[in-house]
Amino acid sequence: MPHLKMENVKQNFLSEMSEAIRKSSRSYDPIALEILTYIIHYEPVSLYRITRMLPYGISSIYKKAKRLSKDGLIKSFEVEKPEDRRSKSVYKSTVKGILTCWAYGCLKNNELTSRLMYRWGVDESEMKWINTILCSLPKIINPNDVTLFENPLIMIMAAMIFSENNNGNKTLQKDMAKYIIGKIGPKAAELNGDDMIIGGKKYFVGLNFSEKSAHIYMCVGCNKFCSMLTVPLDELKCEYLCKAIEKFKL
Repeated sequence: MPHLKMENVKQNFLSEMSEAIRKSSRSYDPIALEILTYIIHYEPVSLYRITRMLPYGISSIYKKAKRLSKDGLIKSFEVEKPEDRRSKSVYKSTVKGILTCWAYGCLKNNELTSRLMYRWGVDESEMKWINTILCSLPKIINPNDVTLFENPLIMIMAAMIFSENNNGNKTLQKDMAKYIIGKIGPKAAELNGDDMIIGGKKYFVGLNFSEKSAHIYMCVGCNKFCSMLTVPLDELKCEYLCKAIEKFKL
């Protein structure tokens, strides 16, 4: 993995995970880890298939899978069997499961990279965000928080805030902010019908030309915090925003 001291990250993450596991009285024995590793490599997969491929009893595999699911390392969903239209339960790993498996040495570094890239929908040019997340992970996120593990944008925002609060690399913070806006901005514009999004140090606003309105995602221009507001432009009272929008003739 480029630009990353993997062993340091691995030890930090494993230490944090081990501490969390001890506090919650959880532990993963070799059988549970082998089941988790098998699911990661062959997902989606049914427990019946696992019982056929691994040399363990059915009751043991089902019991271990139930614990892995309860701990948020795997999740089940129903798929329809085409031959008789009945559904069956299959299992996939979560991001937390992938990271835990890696921390215990069951996944190689390059496997971790490729699986996180696929799960989080990033490409090679965005790998530095994965690196940043992994480096910050032990300090910003409780290892038991499944939701944050699954959402890269939230994790990057948490990493950016952590970096800023701890005098981190300013260039990297700027790059992370650009990445977040680049991902969120187009989606927000699509959902809200914005024709243009403008932003600066104190504001992030979408403009709708046909409705002559502004979607204020965030603004602190008037020394107060405004967010998630839709305001007709002729009713906009914020002088700071009015000056910023003035150049755009709607």
